[in-house]
Amino acid sequence: CQQCTAGRFPGFNQSVCELCPTGKAASSGKSACEVCTGGSIPSSDQSQCKACPFGKYAKSGDRVCLNCSAGYEPSGDKDLCVRCEPGSHAAAGSACQQCPTGRFPDSKQSACNLCPTGKTAGSGKSACEVCTGGSIPSSDQSQCKACPFGKYAKSGDRVCLNCSAGYEPSGDKDLCVRCEPGSHAAAGSACQQCPTGRFPDSKQSACNLCPTGRTAGSGKSACEVCTGGSIPSSDQSQCQACPFGKYAKSGDGVCSNCSAGHEPSGAKDQCVRCEPGSHAAAGSACQQCPTGRFPDSKQSACNLCPTGRTAGSGKSACELCTGGSMPSSDQSQCQACPFGKYAKSGDGVCSNCSAGHEPSGAKDQCVRCEPGSHAAAG
Repeated sequence: CQQCTAGRFPGFNQSVCELCPTGKAASSGKSACEVCTGGSIPSSDQSQCKACPFGKYAKSGDRVCLNCSAGYEPSGDKDLCVRCEPGSHAAAGSACQQCPTGRFPDSKQSACNLCPTGKTAGSGKSACEVCTGGSIPSSDQSQCKACPFGKYAKSGDRVCLNCSAGYEPSGDKDLCVRCEPGSHAAAGSACQQCPTGRFPDSKQSACNLCPTGRTAGSGKSACEVCTGGSIPSSDQSQCQACPFGKYAKSGDGVCSNCSAGHEPSGAKDQCVRCEPGSHAAAGSACQQCPTGRFPDSKQSACNLCPTGRTAGSGKSACELCTGGSMPSSDQSQCQACPFGKYAKSGDGVCSNCSAGHEPSGAKDQCVRCEPGSHAAAG
């Protein structure tokens, strides 16, 4: 007897050695051929089962190793094809590999496609994700990155944009919001309060200087009119009262002098006429005329009373001294003529009567001495 050679087994009545059927193998001297298990096929001489090469598979009893179809790879035992893991791909006959960053597998997992605009995918991701508002894809589309300062992006945008003038990005940078009242922003800038003396234009894109007679504190949305008696400070940040002797009407940009004969009202919002007997030069407060003087027609100055007239302090006109009296030296009052003298109404001095005459009882004239009497002059 002789052993059957490799790849053969004893046939009918062990009279001959027959070739092993397809997919089976037998080493030398074997009484029967064995089926190759999954993941292996008979060697060319069918003497043994040999493992399928990398990337191929075989079911139990197959005589050749086959490629897996696209999107599949051999199992660990190489006896069947298994689907690639999510986020991976494989061409026909290849092992599964993760899709690189910025790419995702097609429906058959046969290749990796680039993520659409505004979406990202990390390595091995099965689908691309939309970047949320305030972020955009990185250059390699591997991740979402936040928009830089002053820019915004809506969900799915691929670039960060500037907000238009008068707006700035929200806290999440996903939309533009209007600047707060009293603030402004150029396109692509953050909102800032307008400085003192300025207010935002209608678009809140810039700050304009307040008009004459108006003020605005920092961050004010509009300028306010200064009330009568006050004007804007030099930086137009606030209203300040007019100095002594000056006035301003509501909205005036400067405090002005009152004309002669006038002075500011208590509120300094208008000019009022000096009281009777008082005077004022332009830009001055009203003052009473001193004794012996009276205001001119414009009440701009005080004039000396004419001869024979007097005026007390603050009098609007001089008064005529009645007969028998004359003005005091300061013309403040009328004083009686001394003994033996007389004065007619309006005389500036008391005089002597001529010889043979004497003052009347009222001292306003001279009268003849009674018969039998005499008098030297005075």
